[in-house]
Amino acid sequence: ICENIKQWNSNIKIDFIANRHTLPVIENNPYIDEIIIFEDYFRNKKLSFINFLKKQNRKKYDIIIDAYGKIESILITLFSRGRINIGY
Repeated sequence: ICENIKQWNSNIKIDFIANRHTLPVIENNPYIDEIIIFEDYFRNKKLSFINFLKKQNRKKYDIIIDAYGKIESILITLFSRGRINIGY
């Protein structure tokens, strides 16, 4: 997805939210500008997850793509401020 978006418009900034244990798969990907880490403990520590959502809510995105459709990613999409949200 990231490669196709960058090929379409190389000026687009891509932030990618990823679980810490998946970082080796996406580290040094030339099509991702910033990796935002979703910590495993967010699933058990709801206050930490809420704080993460608040932090994401302060950012402004043009487009948010939820390619996973998991409960955490759906909530992140709902609480993030994007002009267009694509996902479940």
